[in-house]
Amino acid sequence: MTALRLWELASSYDTLRALADMPDAEPGEWEQALADLQEEGAAKVTNIGLVIQELRQEQAIITDEINRLKARAESRIKGIGRLNHYLVTHMPALGLTKVNAPRITVYLQANPPSVAITDPEAVPVAFRHGTLPLDYEEWPDELREKVQTWGYDKRAILDVLKGGLAVPGARIEQGQHVRVR
Repeated sequence: MTALRLWELASSYDTLRALADMPDAEPGEWEQALADLQEEGAAKVTNIGLVIQELRQEQAIITDEINRLKARAESRIKGIGRLNHYLVTHMPALGLTKVNAPRITVYLQANPPSVAITDPEAVPVAFRHGTLPLDYEEWPDELREKVQTWGYDKRAILDVLKGGLAVPGARIEQGQHVRVR
């Protein structure tokens, strides 16, 4: 008998059950065919179960490898950050802003200007915005007392500071970052 697929075995069962109801069928013939079919079906189910078990083990190995590679990538990112910080700190101390080598060029580049809030209470209200964690029913008079966090319109503050005016509690910062080409 050629190997049947599992779904083909199920339809063969139906045929054998119909054969069992026929009065002219020999009693031992259909019982033997049924036993052979059950044996083949059990072997197929066992093999499918083994494949499922193997796939689960392979999936666990792949998941472990993914986690290992993620940890390795995170370690590399932290290492790059440390080396960048090292260069930003030490290149100016050595009087270097750019190093040209045959295989690589490393230089410091200025970051865009940004605003640093040095004294949050001193920043004028016109530059503040807040987040209120409220249900709609809670909206009456005490809104300012319920502010959990303050945010600042740093773009507006930066524009004012670039225009030469002072904003209490804020200043312009401009750092550097490393470029490697």
